[in-house]
Amino acid sequence: MVDSTQLMPYNNYVFSAKTSTYTFSGDSISTKLELSTIGSKNQTYIGIKKIKVSTADLQEYQGDFYSSELDTQYSLFIKDSSLQIKIPRKEGVKISPFIKDIFADGIIIRFSRNKKIISMVFSCLMADCETYVLIK
Repeated sequence: MVDSTQLMPYNNYVFSAKTSTYTFSGDSISTKLELSTIGSKNQTYIGIKKIKVSTADLQEYQGDFYSSELDTQYSLFIKDSSLQIKIPRKEGVKISPFIKDIFADGIIIRFSRNKKIISMVFSCLMADCETYVLIK
């Protein structure tokens, strides 16, 4: 007997689980996932290529950011050629560049600019996580 939550392959590109079908297409440069679920509108996800940011370019993201809502300061700094965020009561947490001005690794940080970085929006990947704006 097959567990109803198990992902079952139809072929190398099409898989199903319960009431959903996952169809992958494209190649290593351009990837696409189409999700079809009974009773829902089909969803399409396009793969993107993560950017690489040099240690020199990471310097513009460094600094202290303050949240008046949390009355807390977060510090961003470079360690071992990567950007890290110092969260209260924790050591630095590495965050990796995803696309321009967006970093992610368990948390998502989006930077805003007015020629220079002026703020960041901090959120996490969990559904019950709040989103906070922090000013540099």
